[in-house]
Amino acid sequence: MKHLHGTPVTQEAGKNARTMKPDAQKRRKSRAPQESTPGLTGTCLALEPRILFDGAALATGAEVVQDTTTQDQPGVPDVKSETGTDSTTTDASRSEAIWSSGLSLSTPSDRKEMVFIDTRVENYQMLVDGIDPAAEVILLDARRDGIEQIAESLKDWSDIDAIHLIGEGTEAEMHLGATYLTQNSISGRYSNLFTQIGQSLSADADLLIYGCNFGRGAGGLSAIQALADLTGADIAASTDRTGHVSEFANWELEVSTGFIESSIVIGQATQDAWEGVLATYTVTNTNDSGAGSFRQAILDANANAGTDNIHFNIAGAGVHTISPTSALPTITGVVTIDGYTQTGSSVNTLSTGNDAVLQIELSGISAGSANGLNVGAGSAGSTIKGLIINQFSLSGIQLSSTGNVVVGNWIGLNNTGTADQGNTVDGITISANNNIIGTSAVADRNVISGNDDEGVDVDPGISGAVIQNNYIGTDISGTAAIGNGQVGAGTWGGVLIDGDNNTIGGSNAGEGNLISGNQHWGMLLYGTGNTMLGNQIGTNAGGTAAVGNVGEGILIGSGSHKIGGTTAGEGNLIAYNTSKGVSVTGGTNNSILGNRIHSNTGLGIDLGTSGVTANDAGDGDSGANNLQNFPVLWTADVNSPTQVTIDGTFNSTSSTTFRVEFFKNTVATGEDSSSHGEGEAYLGFTTVTTDGSGNVSFNLTLTASVTAGEYVTATATEDLGGGNYGSTSEFSLNTTAVAENDAPVLTPSSPSLTTITEDETNNSGHLVSAIVGSSITDVDSGAAEGIAITALTSGNGTWEYDIGGGWTAVGAVSDASALLLRSTDRLRFVPDGQNADSATVTYRAWDQTSGTEGTKVDASTNGGTTAFSTATDTARITVTAVNDAPVLAPASPTLTTITEDETTNSGDVVSAIVGASITDVD
Repeated sequence: MKHLHGTPVTQEAGKNARTMKPDAQKRRKSRAPQESTPGLTGTCLALEPRILFDGAALATGAEVVQDTTTQDQPGVPDVKSETGTDSTTTDASRSEAIWSSGLSLSTPSDRKEMVFIDTRVENYQMLVDGIDPAAEVILLDARRDGIEQIAESLKDWSDIDAIHLIGEGTEAEMHLGATYLTQNSISGRYSNLFTQIGQSLSADADLLIYGCNFGRGAGGLSAIQALADLTGADIAASTDRTGHVSEFANWELEVSTGFIESSIVIGQATQDAWEGVLATYTVTNTNDSGAGSFRQAILDANANAGTDNIHFNIAGAGVHTISPTSALPTITGVVTIDGYTQTGSSVNTLSTGNDAVLQIELSGISAGSANGLNVGAGSAGSTIKGLIINQFSLSGIQLSSTGNVVVGNWIGLNNTGTADQGNTVDGITISANNNIIGTSAVADRNVISGNDDEGVDVDPGISGAVIQNNYIGTDISGTAAIGNGQVGAGTWGGVLIDGDNNTIGGSNAGEGNLISGNQHWGMLLYGTGNTMLGNQIGTNAGGTAAVGNVGEGILIGSGSHKIGGTTAGEGNLIAYNTSKGVSVTGGTNNSILGNRIHSNTGLGIDLGTSGVTANDAGDGDSGANNLQNFPVLWTADVNSPTQVTIDGTFNSTSSTTFRVEFFKNTVATGEDSSSHGEGEAYLGFTTVTTDGSGNVSFNLTLTASVTAGEYVTATATEDLGGGNYGSTSEFSLNTTAVAENDAPVLTPSSPSLTTITEDETNNSGHLVSAIVGSSITDVDSGAAEGIAITALTSGNGTWEYDIGGGWTAVGAVSDASALLLRSTDRLRFVPDGQNADSATVTYRAWDQTSGTEGTKVDASTNGGTTAFSTATDTARITVTAVNDAPVLAPASPTLTTITEDETTNSGDVVSAIVGASITDVD
């Protein structure tokens, strides 16, 4: 086989020539590293599917792999020496083609190779998918010390043939997990761990380091020699850029010690597909210039073709402040500047608020006339994240190239995110197309506050900017104002869009910005075609309290902008601003749809600058949004807790289609003093088309929750068709919601009233509530109960009622003349005092929404929205008999005369004696 000492390690390096190595029973002494020259083509074959682990499962992974490596597999042809005839060239080429196509061949199973990948590497999963399946892959947790993770994972292993390290690097440095591998750390802090790692290696193991420039220069050679001395392994590393050819990089490892027998572990197909690069420049001090400085890292990245990374590894805890004494170099190459690589830093994890820890501060207090970072020509596609940028005399970040991403920064705040240390111009100035400021990921939230001009300024003619999920004008918690626009009189504010077709916020979760606490206005729109969706403007981060902008929420000075929309998530929350919610001072076709607008000091929507603009017949006037007429609402009837019926009219241009949207406001908030409402809660919409005179009426029932006493208002927006909308009106004059009555429901139960005796002619009767019991229900909240008596049977007695002034006879009743009694009134039957009896009373339920107790009304119309139930019920009372003493009327009756001799006379019958003198009511 070919020895690869002094030869670049490529994908073709012969992995199967293990028999040519020195005695495997003892570790050979490492050789000094040598620069390599192009090598011989060999084969690199895919093996059985691998198992993928991370740091949480290392021990288990080791056990599994040791088990799997005992399986027998057939051999493959060996690779011939550099000068010999290679009888397996056809097989080798076929094998390489198979690997590149994703198929696999089998090779000897006794080889153990481990691949450690730093998860900071861009799109690392693609690299994982392209690794030789024979190798075991372990992902290094970016939050933990990478060398410690590697040592921990290998502590129970032995006879490992190769270790591959994949991470971002620069000369004599490599980022692994939360730490840096350097010449000093190898020989110092990690010397014992590398010695321990060496005990897990086979006698002729390789250690391959995939990171840009790690082996470059004297420092790189010293670093790999130190690794060789401590581990006993043969070391291979790169002296140039490692990665895709489009980044002026390759996957060759140009410098090595000893005899490298392992192949490049990344398959050719993945090398072709993964368009990244493993280049990193590390800032190791806060100096203004020189080795390890941020300035030097920018210069190095600019000088190096392709994509680069700038990381931070400054010794010591806490925030590290870099204070340049002049402007930093303009960034002219594609670079990712990542402040989160500094030990102790962490990204935000909160959906509301911010718990990020930022440790790298760029202070412009001594920089003179300078932007914090100037992303210039040639840098398109760069990323800036994890930095605190404050006190520069120009802008915090100036973006003058396209397609850049700014995420996870604090711009204009102090290093705790709680106080103003603004930049003198903008937080971010965007002077090129298609730049991204924040994304929906919580880790990507920028806080842009305290800057003297705008928080974000999109220059004239610029398009494609996407501004999402940022806090603009508050502290990092989103609860206290640290406004942008700190200077000037009404000139500056939160976000200024002078360009066209830019997007602020979005309809999906997490895309909306918090734009609050700014001076003069939250958002100012010029240009055309800009879209604002899902933002909170003037509230705290939770949307529940005031952090108002000192002026308009949104100020529009031109046309064809979209504020909110017609689908879920598109509406903005615009509240607590000290002027108008939305002010349109110029331009037409500005659609303002589906927003929640309330508690602003001025009008919710104002067209022009003169307050409420009165409707004009035919809507022929011109001005901001053509001074579009608003609807006129007549009634808003609350049918149920979830339904409201709205009746109104609208006049505007003839034969035109409009979208009429309806909103409600509570009594306590949301009503402008003009009584032209704002729109605290969106209720729904209808589409109407005006007739030839410009008129249309509407009556619709919406499924929405409105409470009686709340205000209902509406806007009208021209419907242009195809989901496009034109000019929106101001809010209409409020109408107060009134509850529509629902008839009570009576469930007949034929109640039996308490039995009385015939003598209880002065009984106290029954409360109506006791008569009806629980038989009456009513869907109307707070509905009262009562009855309407429609029929009686009285026997020998009479029915009476008492409404608080004594007993009164019920008298004649019918459906057309029903007596009304409340639940607190009383009803009684008065017997004749002489006879057992029974009596009934028939009634409907009465909800007291019409009529007065003690009066007789027509209840023949019932159910529906009336005050009377459709059903009737009949209560019965029983009167029991009581014995009464007879009454004797003295009559001094004269009995039949007899003689003295009629000693045996038959006497007189008693009845004849009393005659009619005895009476009895029984």
